[in-house]
Amino acid sequence: MSRRKSKVTIKDVAFALGVNPSTVSLVMNGSRRISAPTRERVLKVAREMGYIPDKRAQGLRFRRTRVLGIMVPALNEIYVPTVVDGAYRTARKAGYQLLIVYSGQTAEEETDATMQLLAEGVDGVMLIERRPDASGQPTEHPAYHLLLEHGVPTALLGTDCPAGFNQVDIAMQSFVLQIMDAVLSRGRGASLITRHNGSLERFISEKQEQGFLEGMRKAGVADPTRFIFSKCDHHELVELGRVAGQYLVENFGLRQAILTANDLIAEGVQNYVMENGIRTGGDFTFVSLSDLPYSPYGPTAFASAIVPMGQCGESLAELVIGQINAGSNWTPRRRLFHPCPVTRHLERMDLSEEEKRELWNRQHEYRSRGFYQEFVRTESPVRAESTALPA
Repeated sequence: MSRRKSKVTIKDVAFALGVNPSTVSLVMNGSRRISAPTRERVLKVAREMGYIPDKRAQGLRFRRTRVLGIMVPALNEIYVPTVVDGAYRTARKAGYQLLIVYSGQTAEEETDATMQLLAEGVDGVMLIERRPDASGQPTEHPAYHLLLEHGVPTALLGTDCPAGFNQVDIAMQSFVLQIMDAVLSRGRGASLITRHNGSLERFISEKQEQGFLEGMRKAGVADPTRFIFSKCDHHELVELGRVAGQYLVENFGLRQAILTANDLIAEGVQNYVMENGIRTGGDFTFVSLSDLPYSPYGPTAFASAIVPMGQCGESLAELVIGQINAGSNWTPRRRLFHPCPVTRHLERMDLSEEEKRELWNRQHEYRSRGFYQEFVRTESPVRAESTALPA
């Protein structure tokens, strides 16, 4: 039987490098006192020697575990993997690992997940708001009370955010309202296709519907809810788009713009359009809103916009890490992200040259500013998004 390999220690790594063990210790604990070249050399040799830091011992010594928790309703929901990936990349860059737990669909499951994070001693927590289901029953959030009670730095992606948490939100409602103003001013009708299959998709779809209904009511349209085609349990997005596109065209004609909750639904509308020889542009068009725009690659031109879900995940991690580093000097922040038109399709959109130039300039501004506005949260919990655009 082969003998078990002895565990490599900090002293072994220091001896191999010819440096003091305290230098290796500082590198392993993420200290900024060590220069980048020395840090890279220490990490390289440590990896080669098979050194494994004892995170539990470090946690006891420094009262930090270098682990962040993220609580998600489910990983197979649309948008969730993109948010988690953004949070992971930012956390890893700052020297943190990510622990993923599931909030589930009940208050009991959310309590269990929160207790697990507290037991693991995570340094901070990121949350994706668990939205009410189709029944409309109020959603309990035991995680909020537990995390506030234990003083854990926390950031939440959602609308109903407790005072004391950092918040990341998306100005989807005001963005859709802008689209509606542009569409309806040209004498077209409008319709919207959404889906509510999961918390984060419900969060986005509800905002889209609110902006759509506000725009229709401003234009004096009676009973605007009849122009929304929404499904809670339709799992195939492309097929949903095809079925919805057919229904909306047959019932409301071709003089309209169809807004879709994401580019996969738009692809389904596109399939229906191509199968029936319908030309887009002019009176009939459709607009897609998604985190991963498909429209630049589709055979049919349609307008598209980026919903910055990856950047939202990055911001969750940035805000939590900022709070960890600042300690008691931190005041909770709110970041409001703005969807952004896809530049490649501005020339295909039914807009004047001045309007195209304005959209391009706005996109450039959003990119240079990271797509968001940041506010200090000194108010009571935020429930309504600001409709103001960056100055």
